[in-house]
Amino acid sequence: MLGGASPAVTWQRLFLSRMEAVALGVLLMCELGWNLSVIHHLEVPRATPDPGLDGQPTYRIPLEKHRRGGGRVFETRNVTDSGANSAGRLITQALEATRFARAVVEDLAPGTDLLLVWRWEQGGAPIRSSEHLLPVGLFRFGVHHKAANEWARRQRFSGSPFRRGRRTVNALLRREPGQNSQSTHDRHYVLPDPRVQADAGEVISAGATGRPAGPR
Repeated sequence: MLGGASPAVTWQRLFLSRMEAVALGVLLMCELGWNLSVIHHLEVPRATPDPGLDGQPTYRIPLEKHRRGGGRVFETRNVTDSGANSAGRLITQALEATRFARAVVEDLAPGTDLLLVWRWEQGGAPIRSSEHLLPVGLFRFGVHHKAANEWARRQRFSGSPFRRGRRTVNALLRREPGQNSQSTHDRHYVLPDPRVQADAGEVISAGATGRPAGPR
């Protein structure tokens, strides 16, 4: 019943495993276009006090973006849970999936306030990498490169989904900035996209001849 009575099966009913945390990170990347560093350090989103007349919560999400050269940029995004197909619904589900682990961590280390919390399997190799956030008891945080690569191998992907996947999401699916400015999004994600380049020829030709461009 419920998958068995072993210790591992028991705690997995309450807490995410390492691979489940990576899968949640992949969903956040696909839905919101965030990179691995942002997802790794993601703080717990807070619902605004007033959900509005429709009762749909809007989450205030602080983002920490690491820049080359060691700099950091902090900003905030608002995401509304407006239904099953909205990005905010994924945030609601992420909060539900991590709520028990976050409650335990809050008792052990008040103020930790990180969203992606997962339980370390006892007997595994010790964590030594500097990219890991400090653990709290048996609980670990975020999604690191080694875990992403392991998840990819298990899913029979050729490599970590985050770098190539984020580029695909931002350029081909979102067509709008995820965590970047509009100019950065256009320069690094939209303009290198072969589909955009193919469409640009007709638009440029139409502009030069004064005729309207065809449907895209």
